[in-house]
Amino acid sequence: MDKVYIVNFVINQGGDYTTMESTYHKTLEEGQGEFNESLDSVGEDPTMVELVELDLGTMKGKILESFEGTYEDLNEE
Repeated sequence: MDKVYIVNFVINQGGDYTTMESTYHKTLEEGQGEFNESLDSVGEDPTMVELVELDLGTMKGKILESFEGTYEDLNEE
């Protein structure tokens, strides 16, 4: 295993309260699945979801997919 896939899920709830959750996956398929499930959780609060590929050899990350907005923004895409 030379790569890890990270899904970050951040919600800004009311301006002063932010929650962040990260999950770690061994395969792109698992990470992509978690990313898609996270998109299903987007609501009225501003939310950021990203799928990051981390190369364990170089420790460099690359954002593969990202979304930032609310449920309304998601439905516009």
